[in-house]
Amino acid sequence: MALRSKTLLSKKEFEDVLRTAVSRRTPKYTEYVSLHVRWEDDKHAAREGENFKELAKLLSFPPPKTCVLPSKEASFSLLSSSGEIMKKAVHSSKKVIFILHYAGNSMKDGTGQYPVSPKNQSVVHRVHVKSILRRLLDDIFAPFNVPVDILIILDCCLGFSATREPGSASRVVGVLGAGEREDLSGRGQSLSLQLLTEVQNRVQRGDETVEIADLMDTLQQKLPLDKRPVYAPSIGLGSIILPLNRIDVDKTSFNSEAKNHAQAPASPSRISLSSLVRSTFSLQVSNDINGVELENLFEWISALPRNKDLVLRLENAKPMRNSFLFIFESSRLVFLRLAGLPGVARLCEHDPSESSWIV
Repeated sequence: MALRSKTLLSKKEFEDVLRTAVSRRTPKYTEYVSLHVRWEDDKHAAREGENFKELAKLLSFPPPKTCVLPSKEASFSLLSSSGEIMKKAVHSSKKVIFILHYAGNSMKDGTGQYPVSPKNQSVVHRVHVKSILRRLLDDIFAPFNVPVDILIILDCCLGFSATREPGSASRVVGVLGAGEREDLSGRGQSLSLQLLTEVQNRVQRGDETVEIADLMDTLQQKLPLDKRPVYAPSIGLGSIILPLNRIDVDKTSFNSEAKNHAQAPASPSRISLSSLVRSTFSLQVSNDINGVELENLFEWISALPRNKDLVLRLENAKPMRNSFLFIFESSRLVFLRLAGLPGVARLCEHDPSESSWIV
């Protein structure tokens, strides 16, 4: 889903990426738009739609618009509905955040992975998720200067191998999926319910904002490996940050199914689990750095802000044949802000052994 083919980051992109990774940011949106999509013959998807409606409310969104897909020409219906919203957003003078939520089934065959209409399992009535997302990104969202950030939530099991496009720090596009393994029943994992439950916890403990990378990190650490949701950032640097609606959260008003999900303990800390685990990762930069620039770069990295929940430490650096390789230790949240960028690879995860260097 990358908009251009890119192998490695330039030195300037490298600096922009690290600066964004450790910065504290606040919500920047003035207009909130969301769209819920489901099949007309899927009775179960309406439940996911209710979960998403409650989630949108907690994230300060007005009630979502709904697109009910017919068994035939579903691709046209989806692109038309999302295109109408995006046309207004692109021409808006405000900074817009758009969430597209798909609730439905999924199936994998030799050509890729699809959401599937429950009654019509044939290829004729399937919508190719990757093709739709690529078209949404390429045809509708391609201009980097449009003031629109996008979050796509797929309430079905889909794997991603997306490359992130760092070319614009002014906007972010991310994709969330219920998991990597296909689930023909489509009911094994409810991503919208998982998100709703965790956001409820954060509202209750008094958080004022939520960052999508941190939210997904918490869910991933709570769940077994084969049940973890997928976070696939696609465009931009960092991740989307949203304000939490300061409303009274009555858990009894939500789907009783939420009672089966683990609740995060109340904590005064904005970030609970992300600061407890460290990621070690490598980052390759195009080999256009001379000796003097490298020394300056080391000094610049050491001068980056240091925070207990946004840890980033340079462990090693070495020249490669056509690039320069940097090894970092960071909190998981910092890594997730970088995940998917060209040249970024996670090496391992571990508990922090010594954090006294953090000021």
